Amino acid sequence: MTSIDATLDRNGAGGRPSVKAWWKESSVYQIYPASFRDSNGDGIGDIPGIISKVDYIHQLGVDIVWLNPVFESPQVDMGYDISDYYGIHPPYGTVQDVEELIQKLHGRKMKLLMDLVVNHTSDQVSSAWEYDEASGEYYLHIFAKEQPDLNWENPEVRSAVHRIIRYWLDKGVDGFRMDVINFISKDPSFPDAPITNPASEWQNGGRYFSCGPKLHDYLQEIGGILKEYDAFSVGEMPEVSDVQEILKAVGYDRGELNMIFHFEIVQLDHGAEGKFTSGQWKMQDLKAIVSKWQTSMHENNGWNALYLENHDQPRTVSRFASDKFEDRTRSAKMLATFMGFQSGTVFLYQGQELGMPNVPTSWTIEEYRDIETLNHWHEITHKYPDDNALHSASLAEYQMKSRDNARTPMQWDASSHAGFSAVKPWISVHDDYKTWNAAIQVDDEESVYHYWSNVLRLRKSFPKVLVYGSFELISPEHPDVFAYTRTSEAGCALAVINFRASEISWSIPAPIRERISSGKMVLSNYPQETRSMLDSVITLAPFEAFLWLATDGL
Repeated sequence: MTSIDATLDRNGAGGRPSVKAWWKESSVYQIYPASFRDSNGDGIGDIPGIISKVDYIHQLGVDIVWLNPVFESPQVDMGYDISDYYGIHPPYGTVQDVEELIQKLHGRKMKLLMDLVVNHTSDQVSSAWEYDEASGEYYLHIFAKEQPDLNWENPEVRSAVHRIIRYWLDKGVDGFRMDVINFISKDPSFPDAPITNPASEWQNGGRYFSCGPKLHDYLQEIGGILKEYDAFSVGEMPEVSDVQEILKAVGYDRGELNMIFHFEIVQLDHGAEGKFTSGQWKMQDLKAIVSKWQTSMHENNGWNALYLENHDQPRTVSRFASDKFEDRTRSAKMLATFMGFQSGTVFLYQGQELGMPNVPTSWTIEEYRDIETLNHWHEITHKYPDDNALHSASLAEYQMKSRDNARTPMQWDASSHAGFSAVKPWISVHDDYKTWNAAIQVDDEESVYHYWSNVLRLRKSFPKVLVYGSFELISPEHPDVFAYTRTSEAGCALAVINFRASEISWSIPAPIRERISSGKMVLSNYPQETRSMLDSVITLAPFEAFLWLATDGL
Protein backbone atom coordinates (compact mmCIF):
# COMPACT_ATOMS: atom_id res chain seq x y z
CA MET A 1 0.00 0.00 0.00
CA THR A 2 1.31 3.42 -0.95
CA SER A 3 1.11 6.14 1.66
CA ILE A 4 -0.51 9.49 1.02
CA ASP A 5 2.98 10.95 1.46
CA ALA A 6 4.34 8.86 -1.38
CA THR A 7 6.58 9.75 -4.27
CA LEU A 8 5.74 12.02 -7.20
CA ASP A 9 5.44 10.73 -10.75
CA ARG A 10 5.69 12.93 -13.80
CA ASN A 11 3.01 12.37 -16.38
CA GLY A 12 1.74 13.67 -19.67
CA ALA A 13 0.11 16.90 -18.49
CA GLY A 14 2.96 19.27 -19.14
CA GLY A 15 5.14 17.42 -16.65
CA ARG A 16 2.94 18.18 -13.66
CA PRO A 17 3.52 15.95 -10.65
CA SER A 18 0.90 13.38 -9.72
CA VAL A 19 0.95 12.27 -6.11
CA LYS A 20 0.48 8.54 -5.67
CA ALA A 21 -1.94 7.33 -3.00
CA TRP A 22 -3.66 4.04 -2.28
CA TRP A 23 -7.11 5.57 -2.50
CA LYS A 24 -6.41 6.90 -6.02
CA GLU A 25 -5.77 3.37 -7.25
CA SER A 26 -8.80 1.96 -5.44
CA SER A 27 -12.45 1.56 -6.39
CA VAL A 28 -15.46 1.80 -4.08
CA TYR A 29 -18.66 -0.27 -3.89
CA GLN A 30 -21.52 1.56 -2.18
CA ILE A 31 -24.08 -0.39 -0.18
CA TYR A 32 -27.52 0.85 0.84
CA PRO A 33 -28.01 -1.50 3.81
CA ALA A 34 -31.82 -1.61 3.85
CA SER A 35 -31.90 -2.86 0.25
CA PHE A 36 -28.82 -5.08 -0.05
CA ARG A 37 -29.51 -8.42 1.69
CA ASP A 38 -31.89 -9.43 4.49
CA SER A 39 -30.46 -12.23 6.64
CA ASN A 40 -33.14 -12.57 9.32
CA GLY A 41 -36.44 -12.44 7.43
CA ASP A 42 -37.78 -9.06 8.54
CA GLY A 43 -37.83 -7.59 5.02
CA ILE A 44 -35.01 -5.13 5.74
CA GLY A 45 -31.40 -5.58 4.68
CA ASP A 46 -28.80 -5.84 7.42
CA ILE A 47 -25.09 -6.10 8.18
CA PRO A 48 -25.04 -9.93 8.45
CA GLY A 49 -26.61 -9.92 4.99
CA ILE A 50 -23.75 -7.75 3.75
CA ILE A 51 -21.22 -10.10 5.35
CA SER A 52 -22.79 -13.01 3.46
CA LYS A 53 -22.03 -11.26 0.15
CA VAL A 54 -18.47 -10.08 0.81
CA ASP A 55 -17.04 -12.63 -1.64
CA TYR A 56 -19.40 -11.43 -4.39
CA ILE A 57 -18.09 -7.88 -3.90
CA HIS A 58 -14.48 -9.05 -3.69
CA GLN A 59 -14.76 -11.03 -6.92
CA LEU A 60 -15.99 -7.92 -8.71
CA GLY A 61 -12.58 -6.38 -8.03
CA VAL A 62 -13.41 -3.41 -5.81
CA ASP A 63 -11.18 -2.37 -2.93
CA ILE A 64 -13.44 -0.40 -0.58
CA VAL A 65 -16.99 -0.95 0.67
CA TRP A 66 -18.95 2.16 1.62
CA LEU A 67 -21.94 1.71 3.91
CA ASN A 68 -24.74 4.24 3.97
CA PRO A 69 -25.64 5.13 7.59
CA VAL A 70 -26.14 2.16 9.89
CA PHE A 71 -26.15 4.12 13.17
CA GLU A 72 -29.07 4.30 15.58
CA SER A 73 -31.76 6.52 14.09
CA PRO A 74 -35.52 7.19 14.13
CA GLN A 75 -35.28 6.68 10.33
CA VAL A 76 -37.14 9.84 9.33
CA ASP A 77 -34.73 10.03 6.38
CA MET A 78 -33.41 6.47 6.11
CA GLY A 79 -30.67 6.88 8.69
CA TYR A 80 -29.48 10.39 7.87
CA ASP A 81 -31.06 11.51 11.16
CA ILE A 82 -28.68 9.92 13.65
CA SER A 83 -29.56 9.65 17.34
CA ASP A 84 -26.50 7.67 18.52
CA TYR A 85 -23.24 7.75 16.59
CA TYR A 86 -21.78 4.92 18.70
CA GLY A 87 -24.67 2.48 18.33
CA ILE A 88 -26.07 0.54 15.36
CA HIS A 89 -29.72 0.71 14.26
CA PRO A 90 -31.08 -2.61 15.65
CA PRO A 91 -32.71 -3.85 12.41
CA TYR A 92 -29.27 -3.56 10.78
CA GLY A 93 -27.38 -5.41 13.49
CA THR A 94 -24.87 -4.60 16.21
CA VAL A 95 -21.46 -3.02 16.70
CA GLN A 96 -20.12 -6.58 16.82
CA ASP A 97 -21.55 -7.16 13.33
CA VAL A 98 -19.65 -4.11 12.07
CA GLU A 99 -16.48 -5.46 13.67
CA GLU A 100 -17.02 -8.80 11.92
CA LEU A 101 -17.57 -7.02 8.60
CA ILE A 102 -14.31 -5.11 9.08
CA GLN A 103 -12.52 -8.40 9.78
CA LYS A 104 -14.00 -10.08 6.69
CA LEU A 105 -13.05 -7.15 4.45
CA HIS A 106 -9.55 -6.74 5.85
CA GLY A 107 -9.01 -10.47 5.43
CA ARG A 108 -9.54 -9.94 1.70
CA LYS A 109 -7.37 -6.80 1.64
CA MET A 110 -10.47 -4.63 1.32
CA LYS A 111 -11.42 -1.58 3.36
CA LEU A 112 -14.56 -0.14 4.97
CA LEU A 113 -15.84 3.40 4.45
CA MET A 114 -18.63 4.63 6.74
CA ASP A 115 -21.07 7.51 6.29
CA LEU A 116 -20.32 10.43 8.62
CA VAL A 117 -23.42 12.63 9.01
CA VAL A 118 -22.36 15.57 11.18
CA ASN A 119 -23.95 18.63 9.61
CA HIS A 120 -27.16 17.65 11.37
CA THR A 121 -28.40 15.13 13.89
CA SER A 122 -31.81 13.87 15.06
CA ASP A 123 -34.29 15.56 17.45
CA GLN A 124 -34.94 12.49 19.46
CA VAL A 125 -39.19 20.80 3.57
CA SER A 126 -40.34 24.02 4.43
CA SER A 127 -38.70 26.89 6.25
CA ALA A 128 -35.17 26.16 7.48
CA TRP A 129 -36.15 27.52 10.91
CA GLU A 130 -38.31 25.66 13.44
CA TYR A 131 -39.87 27.20 16.56
CA ASP A 132 -39.10 25.36 19.79
CA GLU A 133 -41.78 26.10 22.40
CA ALA A 134 -39.62 24.97 25.32
CA SER A 135 -36.91 27.57 24.68
CA GLY A 136 -39.02 30.17 22.91
CA GLU A 137 -36.44 30.20 20.11
CA TYR A 138 -36.03 28.91 16.58
CA TYR A 139 -33.55 26.24 15.53
CA LEU A 140 -32.05 25.76 12.07
CA HIS A 141 -32.69 22.66 10.00
CA ILE A 142 -31.64 22.59 6.35
CA PHE A 143 -33.35 19.21 5.98
CA ALA A 144 -36.33 17.77 7.88
CA LYS A 145 -37.39 19.39 11.16
CA GLU A 146 -36.32 16.16 12.84
CA GLN A 147 -32.77 16.84 11.58
CA PRO A 148 -31.56 19.98 13.42
CA ASP A 149 -28.25 21.39 12.21
CA LEU A 150 -25.30 21.15 14.57
CA ASN A 151 -23.59 24.35 15.69
CA TRP A 152 -20.02 23.89 14.53
CA GLU A 153 -19.07 27.25 16.01
CA ASN A 154 -19.23 25.49 19.39
CA PRO A 155 -15.86 23.82 20.15
CA GLU A 156 -17.61 21.16 22.24
CA VAL A 157 -19.57 20.09 19.16
CA ARG A 158 -16.39 19.79 17.12
CA SER A 159 -14.69 17.82 19.88
CA ALA A 160 -17.65 15.44 20.00
CA VAL A 161 -17.39 14.87 16.24
CA HIS A 162 -13.66 14.24 16.55
CA ARG A 163 -14.32 11.62 19.24
CA ILE A 164 -16.80 9.85 16.97
CA ILE A 165 -14.26 9.79 14.13
CA ARG A 166 -11.53 8.34 16.36
CA TYR A 167 -13.89 5.76 17.86
CA TRP A 168 -14.64 4.18 14.49
CA LEU A 169 -11.11 4.54 13.13
CA ASP A 170 -9.84 2.76 16.23
CA LYS A 171 -12.25 -0.09 15.47
CA GLY A 172 -10.63 -0.49 12.05
CA VAL A 173 -12.83 1.64 9.80
CA ASP A 174 -10.66 2.98 6.97
CA GLY A 175 -12.35 6.29 6.24
CA PHE A 176 -15.54 8.26 5.84
CA ARG A 177 -17.92 9.64 3.28
CA MET A 178 -18.98 12.98 4.79
CA ASP A 179 -22.58 13.97 4.17
CA VAL A 180 -23.20 17.58 2.97
CA ILE A 181 -19.93 18.48 4.63
CA ASN A 182 -19.77 21.97 3.11
CA PHE A 183 -22.89 22.89 5.13
CA ILE A 184 -21.08 22.72 8.48
CA SER A 185 -20.01 26.38 8.18
CA LYS A 186 -22.71 28.94 7.44
CA ASP A 187 -22.97 32.70 7.05
CA PRO A 188 -23.18 33.69 10.74
CA SER A 189 -25.56 36.59 10.01
CA PHE A 190 -28.19 34.14 8.65
CA PRO A 191 -29.54 36.51 5.97
CA ASP A 192 -32.78 35.86 4.12
CA ALA A 193 -32.39 34.29 0.71
CA PRO A 194 -32.94 36.64 -2.24
CA ILE A 195 -36.15 36.20 -4.22
CA THR A 196 -35.16 34.32 -7.36
CA ASN A 197 -38.44 32.46 -7.91
CA PRO A 198 -41.40 34.74 -7.06
CA ALA A 199 -43.86 31.89 -7.61
CA SER A 200 -42.37 29.86 -4.76
CA GLU A 201 -43.13 30.34 -1.07
CA TRP A 202 -39.52 29.46 -0.22
CA GLN A 203 -36.31 30.66 -1.88
CA ASN A 204 -32.96 28.89 -2.25
CA GLY A 205 -30.54 30.08 0.42
CA GLY A 206 -27.72 27.73 -0.52
CA ARG A 207 -25.15 30.49 -0.81
CA TYR A 208 -25.66 31.31 2.87
CA PHE A 209 -25.59 27.84 4.40
CA SER A 210 -22.78 26.26 2.34
CA CYS A 211 -19.01 26.88 2.22
CA GLY A 212 -19.10 29.34 5.10
CA PRO A 213 -16.10 31.30 6.39
CA LYS A 214 -14.81 28.59 8.75
CA LEU A 215 -15.37 25.54 6.54
CA HIS A 216 -11.72 24.94 5.79
CA ASP A 217 -10.66 25.44 9.40
CA TYR A 218 -13.09 22.70 10.40
CA LEU A 219 -12.02 20.40 7.56
CA GLN A 220 -8.35 20.81 8.43
CA GLU A 221 -9.10 19.71 11.98
CA ILE A 222 -10.76 16.57 10.62
CA GLY A 223 -8.03 16.08 8.03
CA GLY A 224 -5.39 16.10 10.73
CA ILE A 225 -7.10 13.20 12.48
CA LEU A 226 -7.53 11.23 9.26
CA LYS A 227 -3.87 11.66 8.36
CA GLU A 228 -2.85 9.98 11.62
CA TYR A 229 -4.62 6.82 10.39
CA ASP A 230 -3.83 7.19 6.65
CA ALA A 231 -7.61 7.16 6.31
CA PHE A 232 -9.72 7.91 3.25
CA SER A 233 -12.21 10.77 2.94
CA VAL A 234 -14.75 11.88 0.37
CA GLY A 235 -17.02 14.84 1.00
CA GLU A 236 -20.47 15.41 -0.43
CA MET A 237 -20.68 19.07 -1.50
CA PRO A 238 -23.99 20.30 -2.92
CA GLU A 239 -24.63 23.93 -3.83
CA VAL A 240 -21.13 24.48 -5.22
CA SER A 241 -19.69 24.20 -8.73
CA ASP A 242 -16.71 26.55 -8.38
CA VAL A 243 -13.54 24.55 -8.99
CA GLN A 244 -11.42 26.95 -6.96
CA GLU A 245 -13.66 26.50 -3.93
CA ILE A 246 -13.41 22.72 -4.25
CA LEU A 247 -9.62 22.84 -4.64
CA LYS A 248 -9.43 24.50 -1.24
CA ALA A 249 -10.86 21.28 0.16
CA VAL A 250 -9.12 18.63 -1.97
CA GLY A 251 -5.79 20.18 -2.96
CA TYR A 252 -2.97 17.83 -1.96
CA ASP A 253 -1.25 20.39 0.26
CA ARG A 254 -4.47 21.49 2.00
CA GLY A 255 -4.75 18.61 4.46
CA GLU A 256 -8.56 18.48 4.30
CA LEU A 257 -10.39 15.94 2.10
CA ASN A 258 -9.15 13.49 -0.53
CA MET A 259 -11.98 14.20 -2.98
CA ILE A 260 -15.58 15.41 -3.19
CA PHE A 261 -18.85 14.50 -4.87
CA HIS A 262 -20.09 17.37 -7.01
CA PHE A 263 -23.62 17.45 -8.41
CA GLU A 264 -23.29 18.98 -11.87
CA ILE A 265 -23.69 15.79 -13.90
CA VAL A 266 -26.54 14.36 -11.83
CA GLN A 267 -28.49 17.61 -12.09
CA LEU A 268 -28.25 17.86 -15.89
CA ASP A 269 -31.82 16.65 -16.41
CA HIS A 270 -33.46 18.78 -13.72
CA GLY A 271 -36.08 21.20 -15.00
CA ALA A 272 -36.14 24.94 -14.45
CA GLU A 273 -38.57 24.54 -11.53
CA GLY A 274 -36.61 21.82 -9.77
CA LYS A 275 -35.79 18.14 -9.75
CA PHE A 276 -39.31 16.88 -10.38
CA THR A 277 -39.90 19.05 -13.43
CA SER A 278 -39.02 17.99 -16.94
CA GLY A 279 -35.53 18.60 -18.25
CA GLN A 280 -33.37 17.09 -20.99
CA TRP A 281 -29.64 16.62 -20.59
CA LYS A 282 -27.42 17.82 -23.46
CA MET A 283 -24.22 16.21 -24.69
CA GLN A 284 -22.37 19.53 -24.90
CA ASP A 285 -23.18 20.26 -21.25
CA LEU A 286 -21.98 16.80 -20.22
CA LYS A 287 -18.72 17.28 -22.11
CA ALA A 288 -18.10 20.70 -20.61
CA ILE A 289 -18.70 19.48 -17.05
CA VAL A 290 -16.53 16.38 -17.36
CA SER A 291 -13.69 18.25 -19.06
CA LYS A 292 -13.76 21.01 -16.45
CA TRP A 293 -13.45 18.67 -13.48
CA GLN A 294 -11.02 16.27 -15.13
CA THR A 295 -8.53 18.91 -16.23
CA SER A 296 -8.79 21.24 -13.24
CA MET A 297 -8.28 18.51 -10.65
CA HIS A 298 -5.37 16.98 -12.56
CA GLU A 299 -3.61 20.28 -13.17
CA ASN A 300 -3.95 21.43 -9.56
CA ASN A 301 -3.18 18.20 -7.69
CA GLY A 302 -6.78 17.66 -6.71
CA TRP A 303 -8.68 14.42 -7.21
CA ASN A 304 -12.09 13.40 -8.57
CA ALA A 305 -14.72 11.06 -7.18
CA LEU A 306 -16.26 9.36 -10.22
CA TYR A 307 -19.91 8.42 -9.83
CA LEU A 308 -23.14 8.32 -11.81
CA GLU A 309 -25.34 6.40 -9.36
CA ASN A 310 -25.88 6.40 -5.62
CA HIS A 311 -28.70 6.10 -3.09
CA ASP A 312 -30.07 9.52 -4.10
CA GLN A 313 -29.85 9.15 -7.89
CA PRO A 314 -31.81 7.15 -10.47
CA ARG A 315 -30.33 4.30 -12.47
CA THR A 316 -28.05 5.39 -15.29
CA VAL A 317 -29.26 2.97 -17.96
CA SER A 318 -32.70 4.58 -17.61
CA ARG A 319 -31.35 8.11 -17.28
CA PHE A 320 -28.56 8.38 -19.86
CA ALA A 321 -29.09 5.44 -22.23
CA SER A 322 -31.75 2.75 -22.75
CA ASP A 323 -33.15 0.30 -20.21
CA LYS A 324 -35.05 -1.70 -22.84
CA PHE A 325 -34.25 -5.36 -22.33
CA GLU A 326 -32.55 -5.66 -25.72
CA ASP A 327 -30.42 -2.52 -25.15
CA ARG A 328 -29.69 -2.64 -21.45
CA THR A 329 -26.54 -4.78 -21.37
CA ARG A 330 -24.87 -2.75 -24.10
CA SER A 331 -26.04 0.53 -22.52
CA ALA A 332 -24.69 -0.41 -19.10
CA LYS A 333 -21.33 -1.40 -20.59
CA MET A 334 -21.22 1.86 -22.55
CA LEU A 335 -21.72 3.86 -19.36
CA ALA A 336 -19.07 1.78 -17.58
CA THR A 337 -16.60 2.72 -20.32
CA PHE A 338 -17.59 6.38 -20.11
CA MET A 339 -17.02 6.63 -16.35
CA GLY A 340 -14.57 3.87 -15.61
CA PHE A 341 -11.50 5.23 -17.39
CA GLN A 342 -11.70 8.85 -16.33
CA SER A 343 -9.26 10.35 -13.83
CA GLY A 344 -10.46 9.75 -10.28
CA THR A 345 -11.60 7.10 -7.84
CA VAL A 346 -14.45 4.96 -9.20
CA PHE A 347 -17.61 4.67 -7.07
CA LEU A 348 -20.00 1.86 -8.03
CA TYR A 349 -23.45 1.70 -6.45
CA GLN A 350 -25.05 -1.66 -5.67
CA GLY A 351 -26.83 -3.02 -8.73
CA GLN A 352 -24.99 -0.69 -11.09
CA GLU A 353 -22.60 -3.56 -11.80
CA LEU A 354 -25.66 -5.46 -13.09
CA GLY A 355 -27.25 -2.64 -15.06
CA MET A 356 -30.33 -2.50 -12.83
CA PRO A 357 -32.97 -0.08 -14.20
CA ASN A 358 -35.37 2.44 -12.69
CA VAL A 359 -38.61 1.30 -11.06
CA PRO A 360 -41.30 -0.03 -13.42
CA THR A 361 -43.47 2.54 -15.19
CA SER A 362 -46.49 0.76 -13.70
CA TRP A 363 -45.70 1.94 -10.16
CA THR A 364 -48.40 4.02 -8.49
CA ILE A 365 -47.66 6.53 -5.75
CA GLU A 366 -48.50 3.84 -3.17
CA GLU A 367 -45.34 1.94 -4.15
CA TYR A 368 -42.98 4.81 -3.30
CA ARG A 369 -41.23 5.11 0.07
CA ASP A 370 -38.87 8.06 -0.42
CA ILE A 371 -39.72 11.01 1.85
CA GLU A 372 -38.63 13.54 -0.79
CA THR A 373 -40.97 12.01 -3.38
CA LEU A 374 -43.90 11.66 -0.98
CA ASN A 375 -43.50 15.23 0.30
CA HIS A 376 -43.56 16.55 -3.26
CA TRP A 377 -46.68 14.50 -4.05
CA HIS A 378 -48.39 15.76 -0.89
CA GLU A 379 -47.56 19.35 -1.80
CA ILE A 380 -48.85 19.28 -5.38
CA THR A 381 -51.98 17.25 -4.64
CA HIS A 382 -52.97 19.60 -1.82
CA LYS A 383 -52.13 22.81 -3.66
CA TYR A 384 -53.54 21.66 -7.00
CA PRO A 385 -56.03 18.87 -6.21
CA ASP A 386 -57.76 19.03 -9.60
CA ASP A 387 -54.68 19.38 -11.82
CA ASN A 388 -54.59 15.85 -13.20
CA ALA A 389 -52.05 16.81 -15.86
CA LEU A 390 -49.61 17.98 -13.17
CA HIS A 391 -50.20 14.80 -11.16
CA SER A 392 -49.49 12.60 -14.19
CA ALA A 393 -46.41 14.61 -15.12
CA SER A 394 -45.09 14.36 -11.58
CA LEU A 395 -45.57 10.59 -11.49
CA ALA A 396 -43.57 10.38 -14.72
CA GLU A 397 -40.80 12.44 -13.13
CA TYR A 398 -40.76 10.19 -10.05
CA GLN A 399 -40.31 7.17 -12.30
CA MET A 400 -37.27 8.90 -13.80
CA LYS A 401 -35.77 10.71 -10.80
CA SER A 402 -37.14 9.50 -7.45
CA ARG A 403 -34.54 8.26 -5.00
CA ASP A 404 -36.53 5.02 -4.79
CA ASN A 405 -35.16 4.11 -8.23
CA ALA A 406 -31.89 3.28 -6.49
CA ARG A 407 -33.49 1.68 -3.46
CA THR A 408 -35.35 -1.32 -4.84
CA PRO A 409 -33.89 -4.52 -3.36
CA MET A 410 -30.73 -5.98 -4.81
CA GLN A 411 -31.63 -8.70 -7.31
CA TRP A 412 -29.60 -11.73 -6.30
CA ASP A 413 -31.37 -14.55 -8.10
CA ALA A 414 -34.69 -15.73 -9.56
CA SER A 415 -36.11 -17.04 -6.28
CA SER A 416 -38.90 -15.36 -4.34
CA HIS A 417 -38.25 -11.66 -3.66
CA ALA A 418 -35.12 -11.86 -5.87
CA GLY A 419 -33.22 -13.69 -3.14
CA PHE A 420 -33.12 -10.49 -1.12
CA SER A 421 -35.41 -11.72 1.65
CA ALA A 422 -37.61 -14.63 2.65
CA VAL A 423 -40.53 -12.22 3.17
CA LYS A 424 -42.03 -9.22 1.41
CA PRO A 425 -39.39 -6.46 1.47
CA TRP A 426 -39.86 -2.94 2.83
CA ILE A 427 -39.97 -1.70 -0.79
CA SER A 428 -41.06 -3.65 -3.86
CA VAL A 429 -38.62 -5.73 -5.87
CA HIS A 430 -38.35 -4.79 -9.55
CA ASP A 431 -40.57 -6.88 -11.82
CA ASP A 432 -37.67 -8.11 -13.98
CA TYR A 433 -35.66 -9.89 -11.27
CA LYS A 434 -36.19 -13.38 -12.71
CA THR A 435 -34.34 -12.50 -15.90
CA TRP A 436 -31.99 -9.81 -14.55
CA ASN A 437 -30.04 -10.81 -11.46
CA ALA A 438 -26.59 -11.39 -10.02
CA ALA A 439 -26.68 -15.19 -10.25
CA ILE A 440 -27.22 -15.05 -14.01
CA GLN A 441 -24.54 -12.43 -14.55
CA VAL A 442 -21.82 -13.99 -12.41
CA ASP A 443 -22.12 -17.13 -14.57
CA ASP A 444 -22.07 -15.17 -17.85
CA GLU A 445 -18.65 -13.91 -18.98
CA GLU A 446 -20.37 -11.44 -21.35
CA SER A 447 -22.48 -9.84 -18.62
CA VAL A 448 -22.39 -6.30 -17.29
CA TYR A 449 -20.91 -7.66 -14.04
CA HIS A 450 -17.88 -9.11 -15.81
CA TYR A 451 -17.51 -6.03 -17.98
CA TRP A 452 -17.24 -3.87 -14.86
CA SER A 453 -14.76 -6.38 -13.43
CA ASN A 454 -12.65 -5.93 -16.56
CA VAL A 455 -12.81 -2.13 -16.24
CA LEU A 456 -11.48 -2.33 -12.69
CA ARG A 457 -8.85 -4.90 -13.66
CA LEU A 458 -7.52 -2.64 -16.44
CA ARG A 459 -7.26 0.32 -14.08
CA LYS A 460 -5.17 -1.81 -11.72
CA SER A 461 -3.02 -3.25 -14.50
CA PHE A 462 -2.14 0.08 -16.14
CA PRO A 463 -2.25 2.73 -13.40
CA LYS A 464 0.36 5.02 -14.96
CA VAL A 465 -2.04 5.71 -17.83
CA LEU A 466 -5.53 4.91 -16.50
CA VAL A 467 -5.13 6.26 -12.95
CA TYR A 468 -2.48 8.97 -13.10
CA GLY A 469 -2.53 9.97 -16.77
CA SER A 470 -3.79 13.33 -17.98
CA PHE A 471 -7.24 13.77 -19.54
CA GLU A 472 -8.06 15.32 -22.91
CA LEU A 473 -11.53 15.63 -24.42
CA ILE A 474 -11.49 14.68 -28.11
CA SER A 475 -13.91 16.07 -30.72
CA PRO A 476 -15.59 18.37 -28.19
CA GLU A 477 -18.11 19.65 -30.77
CA HIS A 478 -19.39 16.23 -31.84
CA PRO A 479 -23.08 16.02 -30.79
CA ASP A 480 -23.19 12.27 -30.18
CA VAL A 481 -19.74 10.82 -29.49
CA PHE A 482 -17.94 11.25 -26.19
CA ALA A 483 -14.23 10.51 -26.70
CA TYR A 484 -11.26 11.18 -24.46
CA THR A 485 -7.64 10.20 -23.98
CA ARG A 486 -5.59 9.40 -20.89
CA THR A 487 -1.89 10.06 -21.41
CA SER A 488 1.33 9.63 -19.46
CA GLU A 489 4.97 8.88 -20.28
CA ALA A 490 3.97 5.21 -20.15
CA GLY A 491 1.51 5.48 -23.04
CA CYS A 492 -1.94 6.59 -24.17
CA ALA A 493 -5.49 5.28 -23.90
CA LEU A 494 -8.45 6.32 -26.06
CA ALA A 495 -12.02 5.80 -24.81
CA VAL A 496 -14.77 6.18 -27.42
CA ILE A 497 -18.44 6.19 -26.43
CA ASN A 498 -21.57 6.46 -28.59
CA PHE A 499 -24.45 7.60 -26.37
CA ARG A 500 -27.02 7.19 -29.13
CA ALA A 501 -29.33 4.33 -30.11
CA SER A 502 -28.29 4.67 -33.76
CA GLU A 503 -25.11 4.32 -35.82
CA ILE A 504 -22.84 7.35 -35.68
CA SER A 505 -19.88 8.34 -37.87
CA TRP A 506 -16.80 9.74 -36.19
CA SER A 507 -13.63 11.19 -37.68
CA ILE A 508 -10.60 10.20 -35.62
CA PRO A 509 -8.23 13.18 -35.40
CA ALA A 510 -4.94 12.37 -37.12
CA PRO A 511 -2.75 13.15 -34.06
CA ILE A 512 -4.83 10.72 -32.01
CA ARG A 513 -4.50 7.95 -34.61
CA GLU A 514 -0.75 8.44 -34.53
CA ARG A 515 -0.56 8.31 -30.73
CA ILE A 516 -2.49 5.05 -30.48
CA SER A 517 -1.14 3.38 -33.64
CA SER A 518 1.00 0.91 -31.69
CA GLY A 519 -1.82 -0.16 -29.40
CA LYS A 520 -4.83 -2.43 -29.49
CA MET A 521 -8.40 -2.64 -28.32
CA VAL A 522 -8.50 -3.99 -24.77
CA LEU A 523 -12.22 -3.67 -24.00
CA SER A 524 -15.38 -3.27 -26.05
CA ASN A 525 -19.09 -3.88 -25.71
CA TYR A 526 -19.13 -5.24 -29.28
CA PRO A 527 -17.02 -8.09 -30.73
CA GLN A 528 -13.51 -6.66 -30.83
CA GLU A 529 -12.58 -8.03 -34.25
CA THR A 530 -15.11 -5.69 -35.88
CA ARG A 531 -13.14 -2.54 -35.06
CA SER A 532 -10.15 -1.03 -36.88
CA MET A 533 -8.47 2.27 -36.02
CA LEU A 534 -6.61 2.57 -39.33
CA ASP A 535 -9.42 4.46 -41.05
CA SER A 536 -9.81 8.20 -40.60
CA VAL A 537 -13.60 7.80 -40.25
CA ILE A 538 -15.23 4.97 -38.33
CA THR A 539 -18.85 4.00 -37.81
CA LEU A 540 -19.95 3.37 -34.26
CA ALA A 541 -22.82 0.96 -33.65
CA PRO A 542 -25.70 1.88 -31.31
CA PHE A 543 -24.39 2.44 -27.76
CA GLU A 544 -20.95 1.20 -28.82
CA ALA A 545 -18.02 1.88 -26.52
CA PHE A 546 -14.43 0.71 -26.43
CA LEU A 547 -11.00 1.38 -24.94
CA TRP A 548 -7.89 1.40 -27.14
CA LEU A 549 -4.62 1.23 -25.23
CA ALA A 550 -1.06 1.89 -26.39
CA THR A 551 1.38 1.24 -23.55
CA ASP A 552 4.17 -1.03 -22.41
CA GLY A 553 3.19 -4.40 -21.05
CA LEU A 554 0.31 -5.23 -23.40
